[in-house]
Amino acid sequence: MANPPKPWKAEYAKSARSSCKTCKSVISKEAFRLGKMVTATQFDGFMPMWNHADCILRKANQIKSTDDVEGIESLRWEDQQKIRNYLESGGPSNAKNVSPQAMEYAIEV
Repeated sequence: MANPPKPWKAEYAKSARSSCKTCKSVISKEAFRLGKMVTATQFDGFMPMWNHADCILRKANQIKSTDDVEGIESLRWEDQQKIRNYLESGGPSNAKNVSPQAMEYAIEV
């Protein structure tokens, strides 16, 4: 079996039948979603495991480059920018927003 063309797939949900593998809730129709391409168990090939884009973009080290995302060029500009901002910041956007002053008062366990 060949490797998938790209490890991630980005698109807008065609229906409201898929569910997010991260938060387990329904992905509504026309919602921006990201699918991790995995080996299919019922046929010889690959299939996407769909997630809300925001659920994936909250995790660190998921997408390595824009070349890893199939369909990025067909997304709306603001959704393309979400992925690019994630890659430029090195992970979730809220992880980089901690100021040095806030770190001074952080509790270390």
